Amino acid sequence: MKNLLVILIIILISFVSCKKEDPPLSLDSKIERIAKSHIIFGRTPGIAIGIYHDGVITQYFYGTRNLSTGQTIDEFTMFEICSITKTFTALLFADFVIKNEIPLNDTIDDYFPEDFNIPNKDGKYVQFLHLLNHTSGIPREPDLPNLQAFAVFNENDLKNYLSTLQLTTTPGSNYEYSNLGMGLIGYLLERISGKTYSELLQERIFTPLGMTQTVCSETDFITDNNAQGYFGSNETDMYIWSPVFAAAGTIKSNLHDMMIYLIENIEYENSILKEPLILTKQRTFSVNENLYLGLGWHLTIDGKGDEIYWHNGGTKGFSSFIAYNNSTKDGVVVLINSYCTGEQNNIGIEILNLLKEY
Repeated sequence: MKNLLVILIIILISFVSCKKEDPPLSLDSKIERIAKSHIIFGRTPGIAIGIYHDGVITQYFYGTRNLSTGQTIDEFTMFEICSITKTFTALLFADFVIKNEIPLNDTIDDYFPEDFNIPNKDGKYVQFLHLLNHTSGIPREPDLPNLQAFAVFNENDLKNYLSTLQLTTTPGSNYEYSNLGMGLIGYLLERISGKTYSELLQERIFTPLGMTQTVCSETDFITDNNAQGYFGSNETDMYIWSPVFAAAGTIKSNLHDMMIYLIENIEYENSILKEPLILTKQRTFSVNENLYLGLGWHLTIDGKGDEIYWHNGGTKGFSSFIAYNNSTKDGVVVLINSYCTGEQNNIGIEILNLLKEY
């Protein structure tokens, strides 16, 4: 019996030592595992992911764009990109600055109608720069009855709101994310230029970059390949935005166009918008030793000292994330057709970190 046990142990040891190790998972397999975990556990119907790595675009699609029909997602499926819109707003304003049409450090008072009262604090006045890097002291947004109230908050509402508003902090002194602050950039650019925010984007960004399917309103869609938004299991409509808030979140796009935008930001030296893109990258405010603000973009310094530019977004039906590593020239876009509480960030950051291993 003892000899039999010894022989069995030898066989087991031999089997273990001779067994081939499983081959390491490919990048594609790891990305699939990350994405499908969110779909399997019912947290989102569908996900579109694009990566830019070693100068190559790769796209991934999981789940469905509509739970009722089972229609699949592709690179031309339209999503709300939500607050990633703010990076476009910053780029648009940077184009005005580069062309000497507006000074970045101008105070905003003179650009409003004469009967508007623009608040200041401690003798400091709000500048365009403060709106673009969320240091204006203007709160996130007025006390709205619901988020769809973004659609009906008009110029008169803005006038009344600003007339009694007290800034939360001295302009330029503290970071406080503000939808209204970024919305005011679009509102003021309309007043300065005499064109709508949508027209300005088409003229100065979308058309030059070849983003032919990116729009500001569902009514401008040129396709019916649209993702249905979901809040939990409930279907939701895409948001409608008034001119006061549009620049904070109105853009609708697809993975095809968003990869164009991602690459323009990474390979900015070759971009037709090179100078405005460089301006948006400049560090304009330090939150702490690892987090900075550019114009519209957040900039995180990771554990290896790499510069990670990023922005996320979310409405009650869609979630989005874009990021690029300015040191390795890798990037990622994540578009989801449901409301998430940070999952888009986790997916995007995990994938961006993965790219360093391949």
